[in-house]
Amino acid sequence: MYLARGEEVDRLRPVMQGDVFAEVQIPGIDFGLGLAMVLTHPCTMRGAGGLLRPKLSMARIVTYQPLPLQRWPAGHYGVMPLPELRQRDGESLAVAFEEAGTVRAESLQTTGRIAYLTDYGVTVLQQRFLHHHSRIVVPLPDLHAQAAPNFEEADLLHEWLEELVRDPESSEEVARRTRDFDAYLNGNGGELRDMLKSETTRSTVRKRVRVEMRQRRD
Repeated sequence: MYLARGEEVDRLRPVMQGDVFAEVQIPGIDFGLGLAMVLTHPCTMRGAGGLLRPKLSMARIVTYQPLPLQRWPAGHYGVMPLPELRQRDGESLAVAFEEAGTVRAESLQTTGRIAYLTDYGVTVLQQRFLHHHSRIVVPLPDLHAQAAPNFEEADLLHEWLEELVRDPESSEEVARRTRDFDAYLNGNGGELRDMLKSETTRSTVRKRVRVEMRQRRD
């Protein structure tokens, strides 16, 4: 479910659907622990230069009864359980889909991020979120196939930032390197970005991006 929690969280990891932040204020949502999860889909959360859009949809994380995995498909459709999110004994949490609102992206400080999900975890989140609003169960492989180019792009951007950013504390440098990455993918009419859409050509994109990183580093 989780790719990283607590001290494992890398501040250079691009913000993604399913990321959990602490001390988030959601307009109109007054209760809860201050924890919130990003709900905006990966394909719509970034705009010009590959930077986050000004506003993101987020939902409050609340205390919730423990739910064994085998019970997830049989009800409780308004939440996604987050077992052992903070690895505290006796704590049971879930993201509540109806306790959602719009948050300014600039208010999300990467130092306040306490967890992010695996690609599988994000896909499960998408499935439960869609089911809550439509009562349609979209198969996980279909959801993953649709978001796979975004997952791959986020992973490559993470590598790019880790390789090229000299000062992770500098939001200006991180933003500049992010714009460089976006411009590189958009070169030649967006050839590399188009190649990310196909599973058969993604490995070629990875190789070319890594060569470009080495050249820029040197």
